[in-house]
Amino acid sequence: MKPLLGVSEIYSMEQRLRVENSVNPFWSLEWSRYGEDAWNQARDWLWMPHRKILFFDLVMPLILHNKFVRSEFLQHYDQWKIRVSQRPDDADCQHAINQFEVAIRFFQAIEAGGEHLAEFEEWQQAKQKEAARDLEEMNANLHFLTLAPQCRKRIDEHSPFPSGQLGDFWISLLRIAERPDSESGEDRKADAVLGGLALMLRLHQEWVFQDTERVSFCRTQLRSFLDSPRDRRPYDFPESVGDFDAETFAAECGVALLSADRNDLLARRLVLSGLVSFRYATVEVTMRYAHQQRSLLGIEFQRMKSFVTDWSLCQWILHWASEWRLDRKRIWERECLPKIRDFERGESSIPNRSIAELDSIGRSRLKSLFSSHLVLRERQSESGWRRIMRRVGIRWVIDKCRGMPPKFAKPNGDISDEVESDPDREFLSVRHGVPQTWPGVNPEYLRAGFAWLDAATTETPVTDETVKALIDLLPVTLRGVSALHPTTRLQKTRFPSHFDDWLSERVAMIAIRPETQKYAVHLWEPIVKLGERGQFWVRHFLSVWFRTANNPALRPQDFVNVWRKMICLALDDPNWERNHNLRWSEETIVNDLLGFGMGMAVFGDNEQFVEPLTTLLPEFQRAAERWFKHAGIVEEFRGFCVRPAAVGFLLPAIRWLSQARLFWDNWPWDKDRFARSLVRVLQSVLDRHRSSIESDDDLRKGYVSLCGRLVAENHHSALVLRERFSPGNT
Repeated sequence: MKPLLGVSEIYSMEQRLRVENSVNPFWSLEWSRYGEDAWNQARDWLWMPHRKILFFDLVMPLILHNKFVRSEFLQHYDQWKIRVSQRPDDADCQHAINQFEVAIRFFQAIEAGGEHLAEFEEWQQAKQKEAARDLEEMNANLHFLTLAPQCRKRIDEHSPFPSGQLGDFWISLLRIAERPDSESGEDRKADAVLGGLALMLRLHQEWVFQDTERVSFCRTQLRSFLDSPRDRRPYDFPESVGDFDAETFAAECGVALLSADRNDLLARRLVLSGLVSFRYATVEVTMRYAHQQRSLLGIEFQRMKSFVTDWSLCQWILHWASEWRLDRKRIWERECLPKIRDFERGESSIPNRSIAELDSIGRSRLKSLFSSHLVLRERQSESGWRRIMRRVGIRWVIDKCRGMPPKFAKPNGDISDEVESDPDREFLSVRHGVPQTWPGVNPEYLRAGFAWLDAATTETPVTDETVKALIDLLPVTLRGVSALHPTTRLQKTRFPSHFDDWLSERVAMIAIRPETQKYAVHLWEPIVKLGERGQFWVRHFLSVWFRTANNPALRPQDFVNVWRKMICLALDDPNWERNHNLRWSEETIVNDLLGFGMGMAVFGDNEQFVEPLTTLLPEFQRAAERWFKHAGIVEEFRGFCVRPAAVGFLLPAIRWLSQARLFWDNWPWDKDRFARSLVRVLQSVLDRHRSSIESDDDLRKGYVSLCGRLVAENHHSALVLRERFSPGNT
């Protein structure tokens, strides 16, 4: 290995390998695409014993302790110095010099008889000071880059600084603000400065307001941010996550200042910048903090909620105007700009229009825009065809000149909703117009604007304002459910959006509260009434609702009382069964309603639910008469009735199953799992209620008939149960 001593490229390559192996095995990612065999061979090669020790770690001890190696290495070092002087861009050679520089300078001083030791020590001290300065600058840059997420963490945890650290933090904030702007770090500087201001105004507002210079610094930085907005990053999109950017911090500062002074124009502009933000995360943070400060904001919080609902309509119109290539600037000036100016001046009214009304207005505006889009398409295509028609005839041109309506529009320019449209289309259809399932407002922005409900639904007690807001939002999500075809009774498969899932979770969280039961007809009933038509909406709602049973403060009887109402509503609603042959999706939604899925996973082993669940026997008897004729539901029921919480259902289960067996076809008997589930139920009933079955003729006949049916289908495990149940056997 002696010839390799002077190869500078080896030391540079090893440094890269050291970094790669300490951070992430990049070779693993590179070789994984070639298959397992190739990856194993690469691993064996890279992990061979001689590759575990770097060449630098072998050379350095030899230089220190072996004078022959040292003398030869000095020659290579001198050659490296000459190469660097001739080629300053030789990075590999310069890296090798830096690695061995301290040791070589020391030995050169020793070989000179010690005359240069003082110069070496002076050089070494200068190097140490330079390294200390570099370390200090690196720490400052690290603090500069990580200040924004650190501020967000303190704000979220509500962890203020001790009084002795406020001055030091403020000084560091001033230093960051004085840093020169750079093309690569300008955005991060704004994030750091405004993050620090948001932290101080949210957690230490009194300390900031004690000094006019601090207040002046805050307002100067915030005004500068508003006057010189930064360009949108190329990877930004409305659903981008992250809440430690300058725009979000600025909106929080605006809410804090507006809470202190409702006439503060700068604060109002900052709040407005958060409400009309391109990113939904900024809108969420702004409204959540405004909800926390609602007692100080007073009517301003109501004005913010009103603006959010109106802006969801404006933003949706702007979005589709851009998709349809209409004059977006004109729509902005006519419909959006007046609302912004009114809010900025604090003159915007607080209308009593519901979101359902805004949704209807938005759909009307979309129809009008769509008509304009069709007319524009017709005019654009006409100019090209006119030249062609001049060659073949002028009849078509004459018809156009007479003012015939566009090809796909009505004479009045409106678009018909009667034409069947595909609700699963990602964009609106040119030929069919606006589908019925599309809302007239932007649902994702609406979810962000009502993010304050995340905290409001966890309060005790739940306020009427929170319940009314949820009821107001329900029509938007219910519109997304596809309508049944009038003749085939079929529908397109459509899945809930993020807005639908979010709203269902909020409704489920408060549907169990005693103070909200008077609103039940407007809260959970519209969702449950969807039935199989809105199976994904209902299943998601039931899944979240059953999980609320884990709340220690919840009385099991209160939970069961609401559950009873849901079951009765489904039993009386034809949407929960359209025919006698349920499809898999219909069986699944019935299983979810009866608690055979998430319900038993949550409280199936909780014995506190034994007595409350027993009160549901009349409802389950009705459910058995209606749905136990379907094997898929019976198969899930067997797992329900053997759980500790549902022990009261074991004995009635014999009567229900014996009555339903007459409707089972040959399909379930071909499935061993179905038969095994029935055997398990029969065995559990016999172990617990043998005497009760023997004393009741109906139960005894039902038990024997079920065992006989299983034996007839060659499931001999039921023969053992029947023999055990025979008179005289124990």
